[in-house]
Amino acid sequence: NASSCTDQSQFTITYQDCSIPKGISPNGDGFNDSWDLSKHGVLDVIIYNRWGLEVYARKNGYTNQWAGQDKSGKPLASGTYFY
Repeated sequence: NASSCTDQSQFTITYQDCSIPKGISPNGDGFNDSWDLSKHGVLDVIIYNRWGLEVYARKNGYTNQWAGQDKSGKPLASGTYFY
């Protein structure tokens, strides 16, 4: 600035791996049967179908509850879903 004042700060940024699983295959084989976000501290998840309609929601503590089911627990058709 006009008074030639300067300031300096130091801080540390901690990086946490944030790779989110790209897909699930809820077929009961024990591999990628649910969308596991337990390591990410996610609280709320909303899943939409390709037309933008909400098909699943979990609030106040999500870990890996979504295994391709709709809000009533029925299996969704194979397809592309968004969050």
